[in-house]
Amino acid sequence: MKVILQQDVKGQGKRGQLVNVSDGYARNFLFPKNLAVPANADNMNKMIMQDKAKKAQMAAEKAEAQAIAEKLKGVMVKIPAKAGTGGRLFGAVTSKEISEALQAQFDLTIAKSKIVQEEPIKSFGTYQLKCKLGYEIIGTVNVVVTEEQRIGEAGMGWKLLMKKLEFERCLVVASSLGLAQAALNDAGAYANDRVAFKEPIARISMIQQHLCEMENIIENVRWRLYRTVTMLDNGESTRLESALLKGYACRELTRVADLAMSIYAAIGYTKEMRIGRIWADLRGNEMGGGTTEVMEYIAGRQLAKKYKA
Repeated sequence: MKVILQQDVKGQGKRGQLVNVSDGYARNFLFPKNLAVPANADNMNKMIMQDKAKKAQMAAEKAEAQAIAEKLKGVMVKIPAKAGTGGRLFGAVTSKEISEALQAQFDLTIAKSKIVQEEPIKSFGTYQLKCKLGYEIIGTVNVVVTEEQRIGEAGMGWKLLMKKLEFERCLVVASSLGLAQAALNDAGAYANDRVAFKEPIARISMIQQHLCEMENIIENVRWRLYRTVTMLDNGESTRLESALLKGYACRELTRVADLAMSIYAAIGYTKEMRIGRIWADLRGNEMGGGTTEVMEYIAGRQLAKKYKA
């Protein structure tokens, strides 16, 4: 009896094959276990259609593999990595990382199991790896392992960090300047609205003195900040200027909030008034980016060098 195998059967053949077996073996073993079906006209037609579909699928998969192999010829996959002394990587670049990079950078889907690494990638450089794409088609992927996570030149990290700290100090001062301006705006408006002894407290001499001092501090800091950031923008060193600015400005701008609290008096400590929050933020900025004492230490060393005979 001729039957069509539905599964691989040891000693008989592979799934989809047409084989000749005894009638008893077919009826008593193959058919009950759904391992085969009779080779009648309907089943033969179905087998032919399935065979055509399978061949078409294989042809499509082979064409896709060939297309991927062609695309890989112009591909250079970049893998950023971290390394220790001597350029040795922490660990190794894995096939999974390369597969994910191909997908992210070039929209190419290649399973990690198809990427062949004859030796582990453990150092920076350019590598050529084989990709077994199936149907005996082998592509080549170029992989470059770079130090893209490193900023600046090797061995210059500390100097670069110090340069960024100069910029950070200006940012902290700019933040404090905005807070102090808000404190002055609020205190000035409150002084004009608050009436004591039938007139606004803004007419009281001491309140006016407070407002004058606050304005002077803010304008002084504003112009010193403009000067320092202009130097930074021109690529000049501001190690001295930024330290002097940070140490002086944050302390004096907190003084603006102190004066504003004096104008508000007890009501300034309530949640309804934001001056208390402003004061706390300004006090915190005195420490952010380096305390006043640290700034004076840095500036003092620079001034000693500046005026050295």
